[in-house]
Amino acid sequence: MRKNRRKKNIDTSSLLVVIGAAFLVAIAGLMYISLKNQQIIIERRIAKKEDQIAQHDLDVKTHRMEIDKVLNRYLIKDQLALMRSSLKSITPSVVLHVKSASEVSPPQLAVADP
Repeated sequence: MRKNRRKKNIDTSSLLVVIGAAFLVAIAGLMYISLKNQQIIIERRIAKKEDQIAQHDLDVKTHRMEIDKVLNRYLIKDQLALMRSSLKSITPSVVLHVKSASEVSPPQLAVADP
């Protein structure tokens, strides 16, 4: 038998430190998983909102195109001809140009000198 053999016992404090460190690592892992899941959820929400914005922009462009199509003067003229409307074309010289309120300067008031 060997007389130099020593028994290596782990102290209670060392055991508590190892258990505490393992507990902290486990908690940190759970927090990381939770935060990563929240990040994925938020990224999905952002992607969904971006898709909604893109769809809205497409709808706006579509409506503008439809409005431009309806207000096209040549199509209106053709539609009026198909309807046999009594409206007639006018020459640009007949159009009276009226200045808007912002273009008209206010009248100058005469102030009497005392």
